[in-house]
Amino acid sequence: MAKAFLSHSSKDKGLVEKIAIQLGKNNCHYDKFTFEVGNSTIDEIFKGLEDTDVFVLFISQSALESEWVKKEIIQAKILLNNNKIERIFPLIIDKSVDYKDKRIPNWIRKPYNLKVFDNEVIILKKIRQLLRESNFKQHAHLREVNDLFVGRNDIMQEFEKKIINIDNSKPSCIIASSFFEGIGRRTFLKNGLIKTRIIDKWYEPITISISDKESIEDFLYKLNFIEITPEIFKMDFASEELRAKIELGKTYIKKYLETKEILFIVDEGSIVLPNHTIVGWFREIISATELQNQVCICLITKFKPYVPYIRKLKNVLNFQINELSKDDTQTFFIQYLNIIGQQLKPEDIIFFLQYLKGIPSQIIYASNLIENMGVIDAKSFVLDIEEFDELRALSILEFLKDDLLCKQMLIALSKFEIISHNLVYKIFGETDEIYRSIQKLFDLTLFFSVSSTHDYLKLNSSIADYINRSKLELDKQYSGKIKEIAREAIKKPLELTEESDYSEFLFTLDNMIRENILIPPKYLIPSFILKSIVKEYNDRQYETVIQLANKLLENENKFDFQIIRETRIWLCLAYCRTQNEKFFEIIKFFKNQDEESKINYHFLLGFYYRNGDRMDEAENHFVEVLRIDENHSRTKRELVNVYLRKGEYMTALDWAKDNYNRFKTNILHIQAYFTCLIKKTNKTDFDLNTIKELLGNASKSIDKKAIDVLKEMQAEFSFYVENNAQSAINTLTESLRINSHNYFAFRALCEIYRKKNMQAEIDNLVAKYPDLSVDD
Repeated sequence: MAKAFLSHSSKDKGLVEKIAIQLGKNNCHYDKFTFEVGNSTIDEIFKGLEDTDVFVLFISQSALESEWVKKEIIQAKILLNNNKIERIFPLIIDKSVDYKDKRIPNWIRKPYNLKVFDNEVIILKKIRQLLRESNFKQHAHLREVNDLFVGRNDIMQEFEKKIINIDNSKPSCIIASSFFEGIGRRTFLKNGLIKTRIIDKWYEPITISISDKESIEDFLYKLNFIEITPEIFKMDFASEELRAKIELGKTYIKKYLETKEILFIVDEGSIVLPNHTIVGWFREIISATELQNQVCICLITKFKPYVPYIRKLKNVLNFQINELSKDDTQTFFIQYLNIIGQQLKPEDIIFFLQYLKGIPSQIIYASNLIENMGVIDAKSFVLDIEEFDELRALSILEFLKDDLLCKQMLIALSKFEIISHNLVYKIFGETDEIYRSIQKLFDLTLFFSVSSTHDYLKLNSSIADYINRSKLELDKQYSGKIKEIAREAIKKPLELTEESDYSEFLFTLDNMIRENILIPPKYLIPSFILKSIVKEYNDRQYETVIQLANKLLENENKFDFQIIRETRIWLCLAYCRTQNEKFFEIIKFFKNQDEESKINYHFLLGFYYRNGDRMDEAENHFVEVLRIDENHSRTKRELVNVYLRKGEYMTALDWAKDNYNRFKTNILHIQAYFTCLIKKTNKTDFDLNTIKELLGNASKSIDKKAIDVLKEMQAEFSFYVENNAQSAINTLTESLRINSHNYFAFRALCEIYRKKNMQAEIDNLVAKYPDLSVDD
């Protein structure tokens, strides 16, 4: 690995040591790491220089007077001339030093563009960028992976044409959109910027992520962890006007432009909204006059913005990133295999190609399977490869089933919006095994780095959603460690955590809410509260949801409209669950507004009536939603529940089939489709084969509910297909004995008793499990 030598005066240790710690002792020569305390000699220092790729010179008044620094500069020049050192990175860290200062050697002063750097994050980013460049030069396979960009010639030509134009005008924001993760949106943008000479190929952009529950406050907080401004930590975003927040956002982007930085934002539905419009606060920021005619932001988003929006904004470009063509898929696959040293026979390449769909992350996944398992064993995973996008999480977890540490690490990452390396090490320890596990997950394209210094990790949202939905749990040693970290974090002042580790700061806020600890008003930022609302709702803590939502709505005029809309939806859902009549007051917010509001209005009314066991009224409202939007997946799911509750299995069948085909890993969709098919009077061979497929998928599911659901499905298969009522009854009775809260077994057993006219057994069952006799 490439190493940097940090040449500095002892008087500048406050800054340099922070940078050294974040670089890590394996990536830099710093006296505290490299030399024994009190024993560093000039020979030892020169020896360190011999093992250096990048010489970093921290220029200050004290450094220019330091005899040690002068000797290091002289030796670095000798090594540079002999090609022993690859790069020199001089930077001024003292504003009182002029770049023309005669004490700076001529060979440094003249060719290098000396600038003042007063931000440790930007310094760290620049050093890491130089180390990365050096690594690529030393290790050809790293460079080849980084440079691998295949196909998409038409869209790349369009990119070049729009950037290089007669008017010499540049967009402020470039969007790459695709609903699929791993399609190559960031790679496309980076290669486009390289081709149009906006950046060089070694440049690593600043990257932040914005989840669908976040807004401008989170945008500002995340930017502040890149360009730290102490005043920001003092601001009360909960009471600050929206206009002031927008102006602050403009100021931040201008700062990045001054240092020639481009901000990459991974947007999961907070900026380009699911209705394909662009949120108001972001439109205002990128429309600022001072940001015109220069690329400031690259937006990687799930949803494609409407063309009229783009045309109206004028300074925004959007590129829809689709799958690779068949020829490009073949080229990418072969080139990637060559990079990782895998030589396949032509017939084996043809075999795998028939299962690849042109998604780069799928191709990388298949290649890594071949590398780790060998061709023969990898072939047994081809169905998982083929359905990679739908079954990605399940396939990955199956692949990692024998790697307990990697699997535990995935579960831990899923519990955090983003997580710092430091927090990962606090949970798991800092060992070579941990480093290898992180690298393995990265090679499988399961997470990406955020911030400019790559200090934070973010798990791909589809993987995180699946793990959380499945209720997978950490081993006690790791869950205990997280609880211990939470207890310690709550004891510390929030200000300290806020300034040191953003992921631990969010984690602390979440635990304070859960422990009902009073949070200072300035930290009641809407997205923090909204995320807690969602967690509490999923834990069925509906009264807490109502309390938190109403608290947030007290200052709704201070926040972005989208956040307020989302909060009202969750408040309505909690009122639906509790059948609280206040629901009808809150639901008025969605009446007679835009199309999206009409959908929410009828969906929520349908959900209220479904929870109140008023199925006909629920059906009417759900049907109205589908009249407006025939693809509204949540409504299709709820409509299936209504029809199943009414016993109208054949009416539910097509909806249940559609839901399953869209989300084949969802255990509740598997169960619903199975229920409809198993109740058919005359089952075809296709029906029976599908039923067996559903049983197979349920048996592979890692969802905590899957064990109970599978028992119910196996019992119903015995009863409805094999005509073995006693076997079904035995299976379900045993299931209830093991888990007295198994509602699925209770429901199926009641149904079988009803079919067999065994009313006495039903009465006994209801008496024995009274809590299960009330449908949720």
